Amino acid sequence: MKVCISCEADVSGRKAYPIKEDRIIGAVRTIKKSLGIAKMNELYVCENCLDKHKARRQSFEKSMLFGSVLGGLIVIVLLGLIVLSGKPDPWSIVSSLVIGGFVMALPLFRYTPAVQLPPPEPMPPSEPGPISPIPGGPGIKAAPRVRRKR
Repeated sequence: MKVCISCEADVSGRKAYPIKEDRIIGAVRTIKKSLGIAKMNELYVCENCLDKHKARRQSFEKSMLFGSVLGGLIVIVLLGLIVLSGKPDPWSIVSSLVIGGFVMALPLFRYTPAVQLPPPEPMPPSEPGPISPIPGGPGIKAAPRVRRKR
């Protein structure tokens, strides 16, 4: 069954755009199959929900970038503090990596899959306009040069 991922309505016979099947959707489908609750719907975004979905996707990408940068900075700071303390304990190194990984994984709770949009229509060839004999145009005159005395 073809289902809109935003409004959860059936999109059979309506204009809709398919969702890209990525690793996260594959992992969710695998977990649902193993639990026996998979519906195996074909995921789409209907034309009415497309603008809202694009905004949600853009927000997800922005939060993913922010989470990655913040998680990386936290790991670098924590590992730097561990090295500067003079006592590099393996558990503190592992815990700093776990904290950084947790911060990087937080934006995945707001996951919004990408949409496979059709390729844009090619632009029609434009008709060339009249070619001006003067590079500056016919109505533009150069200012006269003024020589200064030294």
